[in-house]
Amino acid sequence: MEDKAHAIVAVTFLILIGLGAGFVAWWMQAGTPQVKIYDIVSPYSVSGLSADAPVQYKGVGVGSVQSVKLDPG
Repeated sequence: MEDKAHAIVAVTFLILIGLGAGFVAWWMQAGTPQVKIYDIVSPYSVSGLSADAPVQYKGVGVGSVQSVKLDPG
C-alpha cells in the first residue's frame, strides 16, 4: 500500500510539472512581438547601404534596413 501511495505522489508531481512547463511555454509565446520601425535621416552619404542590410547596435544585431529613399525636398 505504501508503494502505491509513493507512485501516486510521483505521478501527480510529474503531471503538475508537465502542466507547469506547458503553461510557461504557452505564456512565453503568447502575445504579439514588439516591432518598432525607425525613420533615420542622414545628411551624409549612405551609398553603401541597401535594403535588407543587417543593422547592428553596439555589435548586436537589432534588425535590418527596410528601404533607402531619396528626400524629394
